[in-house]
Amino acid sequence: MPPSMVVTDLNAPCDAKPAFMGLAGPIVIDAGGENFRQRIRSETRSAHDVVDDEMSLFDLRGSEAYGQFLARHDHALAVLRSQVRGEDHSDIQAMADRVRADLRILGFEHAEVTTSPERLDGFGVSYVLRGSRMGTRVLRARIGLGLPTQYVDFTPSLVWRDFLSELEAYAAEGGEAVQGKIVHAAQRAFEAFGPLQTCQA
Repeated sequence: MPPSMVVTDLNAPCDAKPAFMGLAGPIVIDAGGENFRQRIRSETRSAHDVVDDEMSLFDLRGSEAYGQFLARHDHALAVLRSQVRGEDHSDIQAMADRVRADLRILGFEHAEVTTSPERLDGFGVSYVLRGSRMGTRVLRARIGLGLPTQYVDFTPSLVWRDFLSELEAYAAEGGEAVQGKIVHAAQRAFEAFGPLQTCQA
């Protein structure tokens, strides 16, 4: 059986293009870094729930479905990793390297990605990519025996709690203008986890 080719290029064969999810609702003005964690969670909930619902449909016991699941993460990392804040680059690059290694073992080819020219706030992008690590213990139990798990097993050097503290301090210092950019970036970042079409290599 030939390996599946994950098509992530907008000019790829088979007319396959990544489909992106819609944005969450309009930004609501809220004050203060102390409450910003609640704000960003609330204003990205719609996009977050769509991703969670779609990801939960994959049966990770089989190599094909598991590969498709990893391909979603690979696509998002490829599109977004150049936009994360500098302090997060090492962890995000390590995630990208590991997901591609797992995909190679599964026989999936990585295609080049066409990225958006829009410049996004690095904290907002990092919020989504780092947040994608949440729930990996539960996820690990769903993966079939013998399947590669370098990506799922990776532990970032910066723990989530500390990242959120840094995010809140940055949001408080920047005020409403910066907070709006962070939320917008996070909403856009969730779109990169949208479904991909595949064709046979």
